[in-house]
Amino acid sequence: MSLRSFVGSRIGNIEMATLAIVARLPLHAARVSALRAWGAEIDGTATLYHGFQVRSARRLRIGARTSVGDGAILDARGGLTLGSDVNLSTQVHIWTAQHAWDSADFDYVAAPVTIGDHVWLSTRVTVIPGVSIG
Repeated sequence: MSLRSFVGSRIGNIEMATLAIVARLPLHAARVSALRAWGAEIDGTATLYHGFQVRSARRLRIGARTSVGDGAILDARGGLTLGSDVNLSTQVHIWTAQHAWDSADFDYVAAPVTIGDHVWLSTRVTVIPGVSIG
């Protein structure tokens, strides 16, 4: 197996590992820069607190003055858009992909999530695939 095919087959794992390390850094600019390097679109006025998790940064959009609390999980595999002036409190989990609980084969399903402008999701709220709020 060539190095290129090895890296290509594991790019999602490499992205998650990189972002897990960066999410712990005390520098906000480093966290935002790393997400942007993986393809996320993040407004310059957004705030990302430490300790978050992101899956599939290239499908993540974060609007102006949005705040993502520490310990948040942002699963953008199915597409995730956070509007402007959104407040995600500590440990909010947003899932855009999962296994279908009602499937005999435990099929993988994904659907985009949209959080509109001026939305506040309080501590430990969980949002599931296909939901739009706001």
